[in-house]
This record gives sequence, structure tokens and C-alpha cells, in this order.
Amino acid sequence: MIKLWAKTMKDHKITKQETYLAIEKYEDERFFVYLTDVCQLLDIETPVILPTHLKNFKKYRHVKFLPSDFMDAVDFDFLLIENIT
Repeated sequence: MIKLWAKTMKDHKITKQETYLAIEKYEDERFFVYLTDVCQLLDIETPVILPTHLKNFKKYRHVKFLPSDFMDAVDFDFLLIENIT
């Protein structure tokens, strides 16, 4: 089971948040699918995933996407995805 908490932050405040739940075992190969689903819930574009993002998510159970990780301009300081399983 996968349970992710996604939130956009601006000036140290949560501007949007969603909880994503999937009834399947977590797989690194499907991280893009999970991220895409979460971004659709938040109504934001999907950021570019780099190897360091995957490594941080596996090691620390969370990952931070900065505005530079998005193709277009965003109205928040960062997107934080946390594994809360």
C-alpha cells in the first residue's frame, strides 16, 4: 500500500495539499506514475524527475521539487512529497 502526502509550500506555509493512496506495493519504476497522479490531484504540472529525487525518496522517505524542476513557472517555493505509509 502506498500513501503519499503532497504539499506545495510558499513562504513556509502550505498552499495546497493532497493525500494519495494506492493499493499496491511501492515500486521505484512506477514513481513517475505516482507523481503524475499526485500532481493531477494538486492541479499542477508534473516536474522532471532526476536520479537524486529517486535516491532521496528511497533514503529519506520524502522528496522536494524546486521551481527549477518544472518546465513552466510555478507559484510556490517547492513541492514536497512524503511517504506516510
